[in-house]
Amino acid sequence: MASKVLVNRLKAFLEFLVDDEQSAFVPGRLISDNAIIAFEAFHYIKSHHHGKHGSMAFKLDMSKAYDRVEWNFLERTMVRMGFAARWIDTVMRCVRTVRSAVLINGKPTSYLRPRRGLRQGDPLSPYLFIICANVFSHLISVEAERKNLVGVRICRRSPCLTHLFFADDTLILSRDDGRNAETIWRVIDLYQDASGQCLNMQKLELFFSPNTTEVEKQQVTMILDATMVNSPTKYLGLPAIIGKNNSAAFAPVKERIWKKLKGWKEKLLSFAGREVLIKTVAQSIPTYQMGLFKFPLSLCSEIEGNLARFWWGHEDEKNRLCWVAWDKMYKSKRDGGLGYRHFESFNLAMLTNQIWRLYDNPQSLAARLLAARYFPNGDILSAGLGHHPSFLWRSLMEAMWVFREGSRWLIGDGKSVRWKKEQREGQGSTSEEPTIWRKVWKLNVPPKEVWNETNIEEMDKCERFHTIDDLLDHIINRIKGKEQSKIIMVLWAIWNGRNREYHGGERWEPRRVVESEWSFWQAWSDAQRMEKPRQFGNNEGVIRWTRPQVGFMKVNVDVGVMGEMGSGLGVIIREHNGQVVRAGVQQIREAWDADVAEAKAMEFGLITAFQMELQNIVVEADCLPLVTMLRAKSFPRNYFGNIGKVIDELASGFNCVEFKFVRREGNRAAHCMAHLLPLVYSTRFWVGTVPESITTIVSSELEQVATNE
Repeated sequence: MASKVLVNRLKAFLEFLVDDEQSAFVPGRLISDNAIIAFEAFHYIKSHHHGKHGSMAFKLDMSKAYDRVEWNFLERTMVRMGFAARWIDTVMRCVRTVRSAVLINGKPTSYLRPRRGLRQGDPLSPYLFIICANVFSHLISVEAERKNLVGVRICRRSPCLTHLFFADDTLILSRDDGRNAETIWRVIDLYQDASGQCLNMQKLELFFSPNTTEVEKQQVTMILDATMVNSPTKYLGLPAIIGKNNSAAFAPVKERIWKKLKGWKEKLLSFAGREVLIKTVAQSIPTYQMGLFKFPLSLCSEIEGNLARFWWGHEDEKNRLCWVAWDKMYKSKRDGGLGYRHFESFNLAMLTNQIWRLYDNPQSLAARLLAARYFPNGDILSAGLGHHPSFLWRSLMEAMWVFREGSRWLIGDGKSVRWKKEQREGQGSTSEEPTIWRKVWKLNVPPKEVWNETNIEEMDKCERFHTIDDLLDHIINRIKGKEQSKIIMVLWAIWNGRNREYHGGERWEPRRVVESEWSFWQAWSDAQRMEKPRQFGNNEGVIRWTRPQVGFMKVNVDVGVMGEMGSGLGVIIREHNGQVVRAGVQQIREAWDADVAEAKAMEFGLITAFQMELQNIVVEADCLPLVTMLRAKSFPRNYFGNIGKVIDELASGFNCVEFKFVRREGNRAAHCMAHLLPLVYSTRFWVGTVPESITTIVSSELEQVATNE
């Protein structure tokens, strides 16, 4: 518990203590940042055929990095960084009070007290380790400032790259001569003596540019005692260099997926189990690689083919009939599919997300490096393919059209808006109208019954309904109540009867088929009606209305989204004694997303409180993302974040504002205000009272408070 508290305090300012070259465990930095920088550096070194000076990449790894950290070194490092003496004492007590015991024949021996090292599994250990590793980073930077170490520039305007860290995984980039190699070894030797770290000599690799002479290669290799390679194998689990055969570079991904699917346990899985395995395990394996590289279409097809064979139960020498084409399984369940990923589309989505990170964090080292190389005079939206681009940049450009089509300008001061080239916010496409399948999946029947009906493609012998969609449209729009469920149940019974006769040769009378499925549906319906007790965790918010402290007013807000009819924004303001001061509702014809609508309701509540000239208020809403955003003052660059900034500016006009999350049970009055009828699309207020339809709710909330007190 103490370690967790220290970690939460440390993470808030860790990015200001650790160099940009370190990406591990620092909030706001990802492993992909290092991967981008390293891949561009490898591409430059491999392409560096001409010039007087060559370049090299030195890949090294520390052996038993956590176990070798000297405690005195850690303590001195924190002192030099400026940590308070009380903080250092607390941290070192967490480090030094570790005890270990060895189990012999199932019984623990006497406790052992280590004299160095960081305990594996302690949430504080990774952060203390990167504080120590930052000393290594600082030593390299000092040598670069003194001109003893010359780094690598991939172009004239790019940042000078000397090293990249990800925890204990280190990559040093420099000019390929003996002077730089001696500097690198001197820094490593100094860091090892001070920190207790030790190089893993089996994992040292040197990669030189093509214009490096053999004499220089031999000289540097002898000084660093490393293995010279023609091409780096991998860096951070990714191929360091990708040639013309892209499929071969990503073939290990396909093999990993197939190994997961071919385990002996999977042979015993049902269709539901296979669905879970595919979605949670197999489809997640290529996520990391797809966030940086565009996979060949042939490889995506092969992976999807393996998933299809596993789903339908194919064996090594025996193929089974595929009842539904795999491209129809991509559709969501509400549209008649199973919601499997379409790998090509998923790949584009992940690359688009990477483009957004670069656009949203232009001061990151990865963004500055790519900007200098590919778009020195603009932003990433205006970037092109450029001259001799890397495979990583080609991959990002493949997804650029998705980013451009999906992005919208959020108008600020208007100075950077390109009116002729960009669409303004509000001109984007609206969400699709609900399809028939969205209504089908909401029927009161087991989901398996509905999915089996999607296997019926055409009904040539039916004179009235030619496709399953025609039949379902009739069931949904012309038949109401339990009759809908009964018809779906009958269709499933017919389908099961057909399968029973086709595969097992067992023929049932129609009456027996329907009666069997009817009894199953009745049992399922009874199970659904069983009351399940609600469970609330300790951190799931207040579940009843509570009084504000004396001197404060409580402002409860909520939104009522009524589909095509629009939205209602509700607010109710009460004193410490529960007396209603003002209640209001604003009804508009627009329908926003849920989080945006909740933010609009809170904006309406703060404006109402500001007009009343209140000074101290507690604002409660049942939207956890909104409350979290306002407390952290971390506003995303979208419409939701823009409204959050407006709310934050309104809050600055009060003496004291506290934002709280409350569950729906504790926000019933504001919820009912937001859903107030009739819809007149105007703003209405009640002073000292509430609408008659809500009086009972307000009274019951006050009675609950009195009872609990």
